Amino acid sequence: MRAAYASEDQQSELLTQTVTTRQAPTDYDGDTVTDSTDKCPTRPEAENGFQDTDGCPDVVATTGAS
Repeated sequence: MRAAYASEDQQSELLTQTVTTRQAPTDYDGDTVTDSTDKCPTRPEAENGFQDTDGCPDVVATTGAS
């Protein structure tokens, strides 16, 4: 049960973390999505194969298959 809570905490942190200092002239959060198209310019993209070009972090449920 504790592992599930840790996972939920990690997911919450991923979705709410913000970058407080500019990382690059045209990319505040440093996620390689330029600010002009970044829907979340102060929160870095979570590159996980799901909407990786919108600039927003997201958590995707997995099946657990490897």
